[in-house]
Amino acid sequence: MRGILITGGDPMESRELRYFLAVAGAGSFTRAAERLFVSQPALSRAVRQLERDLDTVLFVRTNRGATLTPAGEVLLREGSAALLELDRAVTRTRAAAQPAHWHGSLARPFRLTPEQLDARDRLDRAAG
Repeated sequence: MRGILITGGDPMESRELRYFLAVAGAGSFTRAAERLFVSQPALSRAVRQLERDLDTVLFVRTNRGATLTPAGEVLLREGSAALLELDRAVTRTRAAAQPAHWHGSLARPFRLTPEQLDARDRLDRAAG
């Protein structure tokens, strides 16, 4: 899912956050890129953009991989929860859009019974 999360008035791409979480989980940009089926340079650019947006460094990068900074640890915890809620909201919204989940008069065709039609006709004649 693509999208923009609004955080304290600043936009954050959900894709960038997902990429960050993948690197954090893999401990390596290369392994995360392989798991995400994206190029490693594209993944690195997205995470660097996220770091610029947040004005902080999220990973200590070495030849052996990437480890989280204290700020990265916070984003791992908070970002995971935010994406989970975003995914739930999307799932619930899509489910609510299905006719089987609708309630009220919009949920099903509106038809009057013969008795209701007769009553409506009587009211129309009386008003008319």
